[in-house]
Amino acid sequence: MTTTIFFLLALTPYFNIVRTTGSSTQSTLLFEKAIPLQPDASLRVWHAESQRHYKFFDADLAQLKDPQELSADEAVWLVPTHAAYQGGSLQPWRVAHRRALEAAAALNDKGNGHLAAQEFEAAIRCYEEVAQSHPQLPHARFNIGNALDARAEDRSDRAPELFWEARHDYQAAASQFRAATQLAPSNADFYRRLGEALAKYNLVPVSDWHHTSGTRSTPASVKGAREAEAALRVAGALAPLSAEVALAMGNLLLDQLRAPGPAAERYRHAAALLPISSIAYSNLATALMQSGHAGHNEEVLEYFSHALQLNTADPVAYNDLAYALMQQGQHHRALRPLQGALRLLPTAPEVHINLATSQAAARRAAPRAHLGTPCPTPRGARWHLCRAAWHETVAARHRLIVFEATAQGVPSLQGERLKVSVLAFLEGHPAATAPGGHALLAPAAYRWARSTSVQCRGARGVVPAQVVLDPPHSLQIRCTLGPHLGSGPLQVHLLDQALGLALSIQLCPAPQGHGLSVCTMPLFPPLPSPLLAEWLRYHVMLGVDHFYVYDRFNSFHEVVAPLVAGGKATHVIWPLFHPAMHNTSKLSKYYDQVLVASACVMRAANDAWVATIDPDEFVHLSEGYRHPAGLRHILATMRRDVSEVVLHNMLFPASVPARSTDASLLSRYTMRHPEVVEFGREKCIVRPQAVDFIWAHFVSQLHCGRALVVAPDEMRVNHYLNAVAGMNQHCSVCIEDRNATWALEYMD
Repeated sequence: MTTTIFFLLALTPYFNIVRTTGSSTQSTLLFEKAIPLQPDASLRVWHAESQRHYKFFDADLAQLKDPQELSADEAVWLVPTHAAYQGGSLQPWRVAHRRALEAAAALNDKGNGHLAAQEFEAAIRCYEEVAQSHPQLPHARFNIGNALDARAEDRSDRAPELFWEARHDYQAAASQFRAATQLAPSNADFYRRLGEALAKYNLVPVSDWHHTSGTRSTPASVKGAREAEAALRVAGALAPLSAEVALAMGNLLLDQLRAPGPAAERYRHAAALLPISSIAYSNLATALMQSGHAGHNEEVLEYFSHALQLNTADPVAYNDLAYALMQQGQHHRALRPLQGALRLLPTAPEVHINLATSQAAARRAAPRAHLGTPCPTPRGARWHLCRAAWHETVAARHRLIVFEATAQGVPSLQGERLKVSVLAFLEGHPAATAPGGHALLAPAAYRWARSTSVQCRGARGVVPAQVVLDPPHSLQIRCTLGPHLGSGPLQVHLLDQALGLALSIQLCPAPQGHGLSVCTMPLFPPLPSPLLAEWLRYHVMLGVDHFYVYDRFNSFHEVVAPLVAGGKATHVIWPLFHPAMHNTSKLSKYYDQVLVASACVMRAANDAWVATIDPDEFVHLSEGYRHPAGLRHILATMRRDVSEVVLHNMLFPASVPARSTDASLLSRYTMRHPEVVEFGREKCIVRPQAVDFIWAHFVSQLHCGRALVVAPDEMRVNHYLNAVAGMNQHCSVCIEDRNATWALEYMD
C-alpha cells in the first residue's frame, strides 16, 4: 500500500475591482504534490496555471534505483536531510522514515482540512509540526506561509481595523516563503509567493473619502517594492514561461512602482503564455488605461471585452469593461455591463457605486425629452422621527440601526392610511466598509431585502414590510399602516422573527416645511469654528431658510446655537457609526457621509428644496443674482419639471500670501483652477419628494422631474478645499478670482 503526502497551497482569492485598487484579480494557484514513499510509485503533481486552467502531469520514479539520480529539489522533498542519502539504495530510507513520513502526511492532511474550513490557527499549528519534524522539507514552510497569507486576506476582508494584524501576517508569511527558497533555491513558485507576500506587506491603508474610486492602500516604501521585485525577478529567471510570475510582476509594477508601461508588457507576456486567462487581458487593459494615453482607448475596450468573452461568469470582467467606458465618458454604454455584474454579484459595493455614478451621468446628459415628467404637488410628511438621532438594536449576529423615519397620509378605499418609510442600516458582523471608509451594507442586508420576514406593527395590527436598497449605503423599510388614532406620537415597531430583531420607534408631528434648506456632512475638528460661522452667514445671506447641522462630537454648539434659537437650524448630534474607524484616519470620520445625506433629505421631506453642501463649499452666483436671497429667488422661479439642480465644482486651492491674514475666507482664497471639475465633485439641490436616497455628489434615481446641469458661469460651488486645514497649496496654473468677495458687504 502506498502512502501519499499532499501539500496543498490554498489561497484566498483576492477579489478586486479596477476602480478600487487599480489592478484586477490576482490568479489563485492551487499546487498539490503527492510524494511516493516507494520507488515504484509515481510522483503526481497537480498544478493550476490559473483559476480556470489546470494541467496534470506525472513524473514516473519507477526506474529510480539510486537516490543519486534524484535532483536536489526532489531529494529535499523525499528525505529529511541530504547527508543521509549519499549513495546506496532507497531501502534504508524506506524502513527508517516510513512512520515519520506517514505521521507528517496525516498532519499535513489535517492542516489542509483546517485551511479549507478557514480554521487558520489550527492549520498553521499542523504545518508547523510538520516543519519541526522535517526541518529540511521546503513545502512545510511553504504551507505555513500560505496559511498565514490566507489568514491575512481573511482579516483584511473582515474589518479595516484588522489591517495591521493582517500586515503582520504578510510579514510572517514572507519569512516562511524565504525559508522555503533557501531549502529549495530552484523552485520558482517559492520565489513568486515570496514576492507576492512582500508586496502585500509593503501596502499601508489610505483614506480618501472624496474619491470613491481611489486605491485602498499605497506602498509604504520604494525599498519594500524593490525587495518584492527582486524575488519576482528570480522567479521569472527560474520559470520564464510562467504566466503566474508574469502576472505577479505586472501587478507589482502597476500598483506599487507606478509603472503602467512595463506592467503592460508583463501582462502581454502572461496573455501570450496563457491566452485563455481573462485576468491577463483585464490587467493589460487596466495598465493601458492607467498609462493615460488617449490612443489606447480602443485597445483598452478591446482587451476588457476579450476578458469578458473568456469568462462571462466573472462580475469583475463586467465591472472592468464598464469602468473603462465610464473613464471615456460613455456612461450610457456602461449601464448594461454594470447590470450584468450585479446579476452575478449583487453584494459588490463598488459595482453599485459605479452604477449609481453612471445613472446620474447618463441622466444628466440625456436629451430633455427623456428626463421624466414634473413632480406632483407635494403632500408633505405628517410625522418624522421624534428626535434627530439614531436608534439601534442588536440581536444574535445582526445590528439594526434606524437613522430617520417619516409617515405620510395616503388615500385608500378604506380611508386615509399611513405610508411609513424608515431609513436604516442592517449589518452582520463585521460591518463592511467601502474604499475610503464609507459605510456599506453587509451581505446580511442584501439577503434581508429578499426575505419576507420583515414586518411593521402599528396600532391596528401587523403588516408585511418591503425593504428597498440603494446600495451600498442604506436601505428603506416601507409599510402601510392603518390611520393614526389620537393626538399622541405615532408608534411603529419593526419586527423580524427570523433574525430575532425588534425595534420600536416613535414619530412626532413634522413641522411646517421650509423653502430652501441645507444639509451638512458630519462635522468634526479640525474644522475651524470661524469657517463654519462664515459659511452659515454667507448662505443665510443667499436666502437659505434652514440648516441641518450634523455634528460628530457636539463641537460646534456655540456656533449653531443662535440659529437654533431663531428656528433657522436643527443641530443633530451624529456620533461615530463605528468607533474603530476613528483611529484609522481623521478623514475616515466621513465614512458615513452618504448616510447622513439620505437621513437629512428624509428629515427635510416637507421642504421645497434641499441642498447638500460641505462647510468648505460656497454656492457662487452669476452677476445678475449677486444680491441677498439670490439663491432663493433662482429656485423659487425654477420650472416644475426640474427636480435636481446640478452645480459644478470649482477648486480654490490657494490663497494670495499678501491676504493670508485677512479674517474672511472669501478674501483670502482667491486663486482658482482655470476650469471646473468636469465630473465627480458636483453638488446637487433636489426636491425631496423626487428622491429616496442621495449620494455625496449625485442622485442615482429621480421619481419625477429631470436634472438641470447649470453652466458654471451662471451658478456653481466654489470649493476651498485647503481652508479647513489652513493650507495654502501651490498652484502654478491658478488664476486670481475675487468675484465671491461681493458678498462681504451683505454678511453680518
